[in-house]
Amino acid sequence: MTHKNTAWGKTALKWIMVVPSIMGVINHFCNLVEWEARLARRSLIKIALLAFVTAILFSSVWLCLLGMFFFYLISLPMSPTLALFFIFLFNILLLIIVILLMSRYKSYLFFPETSRMIRDLVKK
Repeated sequence: MTHKNTAWGKTALKWIMVVPSIMGVINHFCNLVEWEARLARRSLIKIALLAFVTAILFSSVWLCLLGMFFFYLISLPMSPTLALFFIFLFNILLLIIVILLMSRYKSYLFFPETSRMIRDLVKK
């Protein structure tokens, strides 16, 4: 009986010694996740700021292009009102194209194939 108690005691002691190691690994993992979450948050803020700056710069470039297009149309024998109307139509056409593309790609946000697979599994 002593041999069994000694073997059980050694096994219990090994398991007790493993617990601090496991806790240390879990603690290290949690610290790593926390550090990476802070790093991801900082990166996300920087990306959002850079996206805002990019949008401003892109808008100014677009306005410059429209201005150049306006002056080109005026250099032709065309009235300024008609030139502005053509620029307006051009912008409306681009807006319609962008809206159609957005509505087309919006359907992919709902995971259509995955949803179909889940519906098929539920039906079975």
